[in-house]
Amino acid sequence: MEILWFWLLGISLFLLFYTFFGYGILMWILSKIFPREIKKDESFEPTISVILPVYNDEKYIREKLENLLSLDYPASKIEYIIGSDSNDGTNEILREYMDHPQIHLDFSQERRGKIGAINAIVPKAKNEILLFTDAHELFEKDALRKLVRNFADPEVGGVTGLHQFRQKDSTVAQGTSLYWKYERMIQKWESKVWSLQSADGCIYAIRKELFIPPPNNMALDDDLIPLLVALQGYRIILEEEARAYSDPFVQIESELSRRITFQMGHFQNLSFLWKKLIPFVSPIGFGYFSHKTLRTLTGFLLIIALISNIMLLSYFPFQFLLLAQGIFYGFGLMGLLGQKLGFSFFLFSLPLYFLLHGYATIVGFGKFLKWLSTSGPYKGWEKKDPGA
Repeated sequence: MEILWFWLLGISLFLLFYTFFGYGILMWILSKIFPREIKKDESFEPTISVILPVYNDEKYIREKLENLLSLDYPASKIEYIIGSDSNDGTNEILREYMDHPQIHLDFSQERRGKIGAINAIVPKAKNEILLFTDAHELFEKDALRKLVRNFADPEVGGVTGLHQFRQKDSTVAQGTSLYWKYERMIQKWESKVWSLQSADGCIYAIRKELFIPPPNNMALDDDLIPLLVALQGYRIILEEEARAYSDPFVQIESELSRRITFQMGHFQNLSFLWKKLIPFVSPIGFGYFSHKTLRTLTGFLLIIALISNIMLLSYFPFQFLLLAQGIFYGFGLMGLLGQKLGFSFFLFSLPLYFLLHGYATIVGFGKFLKWLSTSGPYKGWEKKDPGA
């Protein structure tokens, strides 16, 4: 029996190390050995349709629209298509822009869900490039130009920009910012080797002819829409100079809710596309397994590692390994306590974020099982106030 526990412990720890660190190291090595050039053209100006689904965003929508209208891009080559299912004051603000020649509004009394709203308004788009964004994030003035210059390369099917968080003094916010900085490094290396498997929902673009409408009851448009483009043989790349800004979540409840939705969405994607995401069949399948699938199993792998370590406690040196696990969990709990008491400590931020991620994978799996027994559009897409 000890052999079984030994193998369970070794496999769980290896998979955790590989998905969070080993895969990044592998991509860094491959990006140095087999870098693929992206043929950018600074003068390339394709026509753009900005796709903006909103739901109860009255606090943000005016600033978002003014930000979009101020971007450095020819007005004759851009349109803004906004789909709103809102029941607060968002629609009243949107109606103030009804006469603007570049803005097209689509109101719905029915709650369509985010992907449902996207599927409803994309057919109205007339231009070559679809740019997807959210109401909460603001673009730098040259963000569109930086994004679309990559489409001069015929192998590029989609581009995601760089979503940056403004600095916030909380343990959760620090962990979020650190995690995404590390993620951007991996995405940068993936871009050089072949392709990303997903994008950032607040700033990503694809070629219109490559858009495949996802099922309305899926949760993650920014995972599924780019993934469907990549599975057609095109590259999804990161453009670091196309930037959008927002505040990170400072409260655990808001960040945890967001992560649970992410994890449920990853399980949805696997159930929808598992035949095309089998590891080692294609670069996209291998990347998705390494970067997404294994991370979606984090909570389960942590539990297996802890239980198997306890079962091997009478053997040296597993006592020290359990001590290391205990210290890690202790740091995470200290981060949680500090968050509740209103102070932050950098040392606790990553353990807390990691434990929140593990918890979210388990709860997200439960929500995925519940989703399997339901039908209709997924309606959990509205964003919470980051400061809430």
